[in-house]
Amino acid sequence: PTLDAVAGALEIEASSQFERLAGRLSLPPVPASNESPAFYGRSSAFTRRLFDAVDGYPEWLYTAEDSLFSQRAKELGFRIGYAKDAILGWRPRSSLFKFSKMFFLYGRGQGRIGAANIRGALWWVRWYALLAGASLLTPFLPWSGMLAAGVLGYLLLLMHRSNVQLFSTCVTIQSWVLLMVMLLARNLSSNLGSLMGAYEFRYVKPFAHELARYSRPHTG
Repeated sequence: PTLDAVAGALEIEASSQFERLAGRLSLPPVPASNESPAFYGRSSAFTRRLFDAVDGYPEWLYTAEDSLFSQRAKELGFRIGYAKDAILGWRPRSSLFKFSKMFFLYGRGQGRIGAANIRGALWWVRWYALLAGASLLTPFLPWSGMLAAGVLGYLLLLMHRSNVQLFSTCVTIQSWVLLMVMLLARNLSSNLGSLMGAYEFRYVKPFAHELARYSRPHTG
């Protein structure tokens, strides 16, 4: 009774090694005990009072609608808790294409609400473009192969540094390589999606207009 919204816990229900890693790479971190958590559409509960005050879900969005709804509830000062025993089983994406598409859409949704880190996304995409260009030129310019290998090694080093704990769970070379491929795919997909969403936010209706309307104080 002292809370306005509750975020539930999520448990990965994987039927393959790919799905297990996809789940680890997809789920939000467990909030700290002193942290007001975000509550996402997968597992949450909230009062009708909160729903009306926020003006409902932003139905003009395809993805990031639950992120914006939660963010708006926090801005309005609603009290949010975390129910670690309210466990929802969730099965992750089962293929690299579906996994990449999901993160592309996540990034696109963040861009559509003006939350994309454009400078950061461009920084990453430039490295991927250099990798692709050097790889394509390798049959004609042998030194391009060395450049491509260097860029790939640099990207893999960055991925490993930010996911050391997850890599420690990989007990075979195959699982290590699979995780690297998934991290590269997730990073590229989300950054490309962010750039597309940021373009749509700036130049395509109705995103900027709807966000401004949604962010105004609700008087209804």
